[in-house]
Amino acid sequence: MVDGVRHYDAIVIGAGLSGLVAAGLLAEAGARVYLIAKGGGFLHFTSGCVDVWGDGTPNPRASVTRVSRELPNHPYARAGTESLEKGVAFFSHVMADAGYPFEGSLDRIRLMPTAIGSVRATCLTPATMSAGDLVDTAPTLIAGFSNYRDFYPPYLAANLRRQASINVTGAYLDLPHLHGRKHLLSTDLAHDFGNAQFREEVGRNVRRILGGAERVGFPAVLGGERAQEVSTHLQTLIQSSVFEISTLPPSVPGIRLHTILRRSLTRRRVRVEIGFWTGGRIVGTRAESLVVRSAGHETTYTADCFVLATGGTGGGGIRAFPDGRLQETVFDLPVRGPNDRNAWARAEFLSADPQPYSEIGLGVDARLRPLDRSDRAIENVFVTASNLPGWDPVRERSGEGVALATGWRVAREALDLLGLRSESTPVTARAQS
Repeated sequence: MVDGVRHYDAIVIGAGLSGLVAAGLLAEAGARVYLIAKGGGFLHFTSGCVDVWGDGTPNPRASVTRVSRELPNHPYARAGTESLEKGVAFFSHVMADAGYPFEGSLDRIRLMPTAIGSVRATCLTPATMSAGDLVDTAPTLIAGFSNYRDFYPPYLAANLRRQASINVTGAYLDLPHLHGRKHLLSTDLAHDFGNAQFREEVGRNVRRILGGAERVGFPAVLGGERAQEVSTHLQTLIQSSVFEISTLPPSVPGIRLHTILRRSLTRRRVRVEIGFWTGGRIVGTRAESLVVRSAGHETTYTADCFVLATGGTGGGGIRAFPDGRLQETVFDLPVRGPNDRNAWARAEFLSADPQPYSEIGLGVDARLRPLDRSDRAIENVFVTASNLPGWDPVRERSGEGVALATGWRVAREALDLLGLRSESTPVTARAQS
């Protein structure tokens, strides 16, 4: 720190999946990294799986290749297929290293049940969910808890019978441990499943109603970060395959991802702060500093490069005003998109054509650097995921895939700028200021 100014090699702004991955990759290669975010990102609201492309085609990699060819402004086209592969590999490594492995590949979709009994296509799932892949038609029991209001096993099973044509039943477990407790949250049950005695109680109840079922589905509440251990114990108790089904927020699998990624940053000596920035400073075509307000005072941070992973319109990275004006909230960079708020969406939300709001985002060059009002690239700023136009994560079911692809790509670009090798063997990061 010099004259009240703290300097880092890289500042990552935002704690969603793309920001966490970019910060991890930068630190792994030896960069001194500071991550600042206004909150915990969006992972708490996700399924905890990795969606890459959900149009129903069986091969996500082929779909991404096609999209990259046909839609040159899509983030997949800008980041490149290699970035997706490398981003997925890094993410999978971090998860496996934490004892929470993911399964699947870019070459085959997985058909997973949802909490309402619909079928959703995804790409990679935690191992705790894998036995629920509906490509397998084994007889199934869905088990739930009557005082957990977001999961209705008989309703879920009835919908699955119609949509997936499998032999599935649903039942509530009567557990003395939960008597007298009302309106349980996912996080409450995850805490309970961390207790071995509770799991034994669950196992006894399931065995009584198992019948001919060969696998048992639970809401995705099988413990916190030790979910793989909890799942293995339940399988031993029940003598049947066990799997989790994604639930409504708060998403325990999403919380697991956020916790594991944050902890991996701590191990790599990344400084992480939850605070508020009052603005960044650009001089010419180079970003120089970021002012952060926290604990009642302001601190100026400088860096050799910056990563904008602020979440676009949904995460506060792009602000929309009543008059239709759009503003990027860190460096006040120009935002592209419809000026008329009434033109942001079509009347039919699930239209076959992309919604106009999908075109809202920052103009970038081939290296994912934002463009100023004169279409000049800001040479040391890189943009990820939801700050980019040309895609609709809800319609495409591509959110995690784009986050991993752009997170990996901007980290590589930033490391090139810093003169560090992104492909080198991980090294211990230098001490943080």
